[in-house]
Amino acid sequence: HGDAFDQVLVAYQKERMSRTARVQRNARIWGDIWHTDDRIAVLLRNAYFKKRSPDDYEVTDWLYQTRYN
Repeated sequence: HGDAFDQVLVAYQKERMSRTARVQRNARIWGDIWHTDDRIAVLLRNAYFKKRSPDDYEVTDWLYQTRYN
């Protein structure tokens, strides 16, 4: 955007808002998964994590991927 600081800030805010909203939604979902008291949910959660490879980051790839080259 060059010296168009207003445009830069608007573009940054637009991207930041949607990204931070997604981070927050995911944090709430994962918090519910980790801290559930529901026996069925605990069984499902534990089964999922037992089958999952410790180096599988598929669910967070969107957060840590490089988007700017």
